[in-house]
Order: sequence, then structure tokens, then C-alpha cells
Amino acid sequence: MDRKFIFIYGYMAVLTVITVILGFTVLNSKNECEKKTADLKKEVLVLTELIKEKDDQLRKAVEEKEKLVAKLKKIEQKIKNANKLLKRKGIKVVIPQGGLFIPANSKDIHIYAEKIEYKIDKLLKIIQDIPVGVPLYGRITSKFGYRRDPFNGKRAFHSRLDLRAAFNNLFLQQQMEL
Repeated sequence: MDRKFIFIYGYMAVLTVITVILGFTVLNSKNECEKKTADLKKEVLVLTELIKEKDDQLRKAVEEKEKLVAKLKKIEQKIKNANKLLKRKGIKVVIPQGGLFIPANSKDIHIYAEKIEYKIDKLLKIIQDIPVGVPLYGRITSKFGYRRDPFNGKRAFHSRLDLRAAFNNLFLQQQMEL
């Protein structure tokens, strides 16, 4: 009988050890689950912050694009105005194929667009100030330079040409300027 008791006590001791080990394992895995859950919550918070940052970057990029599109539309309108002006003055414009190098950096694109806009404004001013073609068909009655003033008879500088022409020619000239 002693052997039976020893065997039963040994068997119960082994079961007790296994139960304790399983209990620790379950408790430990519960703690690990809670720890992993806390770690995952932290990761979710970090990812949420990253998403917010990326959303802000995307919003800024969209705003930047809208500004560039508006600026390019203004430049296109100025080019159209320049072409109309050149056409009125009888100058045929041949636009080359291809284009200039446009950098990918948005800051550089803004600088590039501002330079182009400035150059177009300057070109439009120059085009408007340069006389091209015959302004009016008629006979020159007074030339540019020093002459006797027709109103007071004294010598004076005359900064233009005087032309004698029919009234219709003046009307055509005004229509060309519109």
C-alpha cells in the first residue's frame, strides 16, 4: 500500500505542478496579451499621427497645385493677349515645339512661373510701345524734329509725324488698336 500512496501522491504532485505551470502560463499569457494590446494601441496612435501629417502634406500639395494652376492660367491669358497684340500689328508668331525645362521642386516651379510672368509682362510692354506697320495711310505734312510751330511761329521741337488722311483712315486705325 505504501507504493500505491506514493504513486498517488507522486501523481497528484505532478498534476499540481502541471496545474501551477498552466496557471502561470495562462496568467503570463494574459499579461502578454494586455501588454501586446497596449503596444498595439500605441502603434495605432503613432499611425494616426502619421496619417494626420500625411493628410496635412497632401492638403498643402493640393493648395500648391491650385495656386500653380491659377498662376499658369494667368500666364496663358497674357500669352493670348500678346499674340492678339502681335496679330493686330501684323506680326506672325511661330510657336516652337517642345518647351523649357521646368523643375520638379514646387519652390523652383513658383520661382520659374514668377520669372515667366515677369518676362511676359515686360514683353507685352515692349510690344505695345514698338510701332509696327503703317499707322495711317496719308501724306506727311510735318516731320519729326525741330520746326516752326504753326500756332506761335517760334522754333520748337516736334516729337511726332503729322499725317493728312481721310476720316475713314483714322477710323480704321482706331479699330486696329481695339
